[in-house]
This record gives sequence, structure tokens and C-alpha cells, in this order.
Amino acid sequence: MAATLPAALLATAATTVHTSPATAAPRPTSPAPAASTLTADQSITKARRTGKAVEATGARTATSTLIANPDGTLTLKQTAFPTRKRVNGAWVDLDATLRRNDDGSVSPTVSTNSLKLSARGTGPFATMTHGGNSFAMTLPITLPAPSLAGDTATYANVLPGVDLLVTADVEGGFSHVFVVRDATSAKNPALKKLTFTTRTSGLTLKGDAAGNISGSDRLGNVVLTAPTPVMWDSAIATPQTETPKATGVASSTPEGPGSGANTVSVPTTVSATAIELTPSQTFMADPKTVYPVYIDPTYNWSSYGASNNGWATISPDHPTTNYWKNTPSPEGFMQVGNVGEIRAWTLVNFPIDSALLKTAAISSASFDITEIWSYSCSARVVNVYTPGTTLTSSNAIWDSWKNVNLGPVVDSQNVAHGYNSSCPAKGLDSTSHRRSKPSSRLTKRPRPSYSPPEPANTRAGKSSTSERPA
Repeated sequence: MAATLPAALLATAATTVHTSPATAAPRPTSPAPAASTLTADQSITKARRTGKAVEATGARTATSTLIANPDGTLTLKQTAFPTRKRVNGAWVDLDATLRRNDDGSVSPTVSTNSLKLSARGTGPFATMTHGGNSFAMTLPITLPAPSLAGDTATYANVLPGVDLLVTADVEGGFSHVFVVRDATSAKNPALKKLTFTTRTSGLTLKGDAAGNISGSDRLGNVVLTAPTPVMWDSAIATPQTETPKATGVASSTPEGPGSGANTVSVPTTVSATAIELTPSQTFMADPKTVYPVYIDPTYNWSSYGASNNGWATISPDHPTTNYWKNTPSPEGFMQVGNVGEIRAWTLVNFPIDSALLKTAAISSASFDITEIWSYSCSARVVNVYTPGTTLTSSNAIWDSWKNVNLGPVVDSQNVAHGYNSSCPAKGLDSTSHRRSKPSSRLTKRPRPSYSPPEPANTRAGKSSTSERPA
């Protein structure tokens, strides 16, 4: 099983499954493949005949690839989030690049779920749809036509000196950021309370004491999440206080705070028909606040049950914030250790269809990631654990995991990559060769070996990343 992880982390977990022609090949549970596709049995036969690896294209899904090897074994590559979608009978890579629809609305080029952004006017500025569930947000503002750049739509001057940026992701989620350009703009009474009218179908919204927002379907499953909204300024660390950061971001951007930025949570109130954000007037009026100031909530669809694929970077510095499919890193990096601005663990959930592996014996599994940053070139230990607890959209919170039994260490590596040219970014291979029974869940939690987290003056943080498939 090999895995590609979201938010700029490339992680592969490869499981080689020993089979025999009589019993062995995992059977795809999808409808019968078309003539141009291969079943697992057919791919094994072809691989043995040609001496080359062959994909069982009939078993391909949005999150998995099954490959037959010349020796008769199978390798299942399982991703922690969808990387493709079936469009008009063909698999197409996901792409969050925004395009204009025929009706003038704006959507990602290819996303697993529908997301529509406003063309202009007074209707919802964002509408998310997933199965029979939908969620729409409207501002009491007449929106201008947006300008598009990559995955971001910019609605300029929605208030004097205030822009609204809406960024899409490949799973049909989005973040929206208000960019307050100067202190004069910040005095606008409309910024004292930002009220978003919401319209839902099949969802019940609620907020918790920490400001996290969730939406549950009719069966009570959490299918929509948003971490505690935050706001940050554009302060830059001085040479006396600046230290290397995992993000490498010197200045704040709409994507997140820079290394010297001041940040504060935004109080949030949720009702059946509205979400209210109350930006800190004290923060915006503080002479130390450096403009522009950014105000940012993010909304993501959640998986559950057997398809509970996902990840989270959680931090004791934000102990009650839900980071399901998210991270405190402004660049979207998965992080472990003391990364300068935060201490962090990263959890990854790889769901595997137990029916697919019912007759198979797993001979090995590998978890491969690319470490793109470390606090120095001095090696530090990173452990990979397999806790019995499953990561879900409801428990992607530090306080939910701080006392969890991590289970056995399946691999440990003493590494440092990405600080500078002396120790450049490098892929890491964590492999287990223990035979194991099939399981409907494989949860891997990479984190530094310390427990509890290291003291604030000990720097051993790491970030992992690569290009995100899109």
C-alpha cells in the first residue's frame, strides 16, 4: 500500500500482498470492469508473462491502486485522501484551479465534491455539496465579480479597504480570508461582527466552546468541519528574536501568519441559520498591530466509517482546535516536534477495505515521506506508531490524543533533512516486514519520540512535504 498525503506531504505506504492464483487475488468490489480494464487475476497473468508490473485497472479507485508483480504478488497503493475522480468513464487527476461555469459561477476544475463560488451579487458566496448534503454561506454584502488566480477567487473591496479571498481545495472545501488593508479600514463598524447567513440541506450545524464548527448529517455523522477561526497581522520578527521556522515564511500572507506575526482566535457563535465571527477590536486597534490583518475560517468535508481517510497535525499550543485535514502550518505542511512557532504531532489514517484483503497475507508495509525541513542538520529521532485509536473528524484535537496509548513503535529513524544544502530534503522509508492479518483500518501516527513534548527551548521540529497531487 503506498499513500499520497494531502497538504503538501508526499507519503507512500506500500503493502505487498502474497497470493496464489487459486485463492489469492483481491477481487474488486466495483461493477464489472470494461473491456479495456484488467481484473487482479488478469493483471497477475500479464505480469508473469511480461516480467513487468501491471496495474489491475479494474480495481482502481479514487484512493487506491492495485499492482500485480511478476512474482505473483500484489502491491496495494492506498492514499489518505482522494487524488482523482471518475469523469465520463475515465479517471482524471483532481485540480483545484478555479474556472468559470456557464452560469458565471466559479468552481474547481476537478474536485471530488461540488463547490460553487459566487459570480457576483447578493447570493451565497460559496455553496458546498456532498451527496445529499449541502452548505451555503451568504454575506450581507453585494459582491463584485471575482478575479481568479489558481485556486483563489478575490472579491476586491467588499468593504472599503477590505478584500475577500476564497480558496478552493480538491475535495470541495474552501477557506475564506478577509484582508483588512489598514487601520482606517479596520474601524468600519461592519467588522465588529461578521454575520454569515447559512443555508443547509441534510446538515445540522453546531459550534463548541473553542470555536470549532461542525455539521452533522441526519444519522449524526460529522460530515463538515471548520477549525477555530483565527486572525493574524503582518508583523515581522526582528533579527534579535527571529529563529528558523518550519514554514520559512518571513511575512504574513492570506495563506497564514509569518514567523513574527501576532495571532488571536476569533470568537464564533453558531446557530441553525447563521455563523457569527467577532474579530478582536482590541487587536486591530493595538498600535503594535501591523497591517494588513487577515481573518480566516476554513471549511472541509469529512469522511467517516470505512472510508474515514484523513490526517491532522495537532498541537498543544492549540489544544482545543480541530485540525481535521488541516494543520497550524500556514503553508499546509504536516509537522512533528518543536518547529519553532508550535509543537506538533501528525496523525494519518489509511482506511483499507478489509474485503479486498480477506484472502491475502500481508508480507510487508512501508510508509515513505519526504522531509523538507528540520530545525538544524543535527539528527533527531522520529518514531512511527500504530495506535489502536482511529483518527476521525471529531477527535482531530490535541486534547483528544494527549493521553492516548500510541501502541508499538513500528519504525524509528534518526534524521535531519531540509535545513540547508548540507542536509537537503530527502525521502524517508519506514518499512515493516511483519506478517499481519488484514484489517479494515491502518492508522499510522508519525511523531517525535519524546513524550511529553520537548521543552520550548529544545528545537527538533520537522516538516514533511512534496507537490500535492491536484
